Amino acid sequence: MRRLLVAVTVAGAAALAAVAYADVTFDPATGTGFVGKGDVQSAFGWNNKQLQNNATAGYVRFAYVEAITTIIECRDVILTVPPGPPTFVFANGYRIHGVATALHYLARTHNQIDGFILLGYGNVEDVFQTPPQCPDGYTPFGPPLDVIVAPVALEVIYDVTPNSNPSDDTIHNLITY
Repeated sequence: MRRLLVAVTVAGAAALAAVAYADVTFDPATGTGFVGKGDVQSAFGWNNKQLQNNATAGYVRFAYVEAITTIIECRDVILTVPPGPPTFVFANGYRIHGVATALHYLARTHNQIDGFILLGYGNVEDVFQTPPQCPDGYTPFGPPLDVIVAPVALEVIYDVTPNSNPSDDTIHNLITY
């Protein structure tokens, strides 16, 4: 079975993007761009000192989220001749791309952060409420097929306890598609 892919062109995605903040530029194809400090402050309701402290401590991170559907082809465990028809299982979820960042500030004029440079994609995680599984008596046949349904958002995340429970994170959308 051929690999399925529904793609949204970069130009189309950019045209559909609803920018919620003033100083955010983002290229979904590369994960690069810039987020101004005022946009992060507004998202979390922080004053300048809170932003400076949280950003330099590494508590601010960014992610790009896409809605996905994963399809697995399942075959009967007992191979009959001729083989029975395959069963397809669909699961909807989200693909979350971590976005690497660097702090941006002009040290010669002041020692305060002006924003966040988005350097590109890092780790990728697929999240499903119910992961796709073959029914009893069936086994997966071939690799899962991912269909990218639509871009969802560029998010800014306040994560005081990295590598812990993600439900403790505070998340705001900077761009919603």
